[in-house]
Amino acid sequence: MSCRSPHRADHVRGHLDERALIERATGYIAETRGLDTSQAHSVLRAAAAEAGVAEVDAARAVLKGPSLASREPRN
Repeated sequence: MSCRSPHRADHVRGHLDERALIERATGYIAETRGLDTSQAHSVLRAAAAEAGVAEVDAARAVLKGPSLASREPRN
């Protein structure tokens, strides 16, 4: 077995955990704003970009309470 296998497994697990956070936040945005999941994910991505943070960090903020994604997007 390669020495990298445990490190790779941790990396993959971390990535999956981040994706799960993003999916949960997307679902929350969809539910609270009456959007489909594609639209909700766009809201999350736009909020992250506007705030200059990673998408996963914006997702964490959404799941903690009032957040970037609760604002209406700028045009």
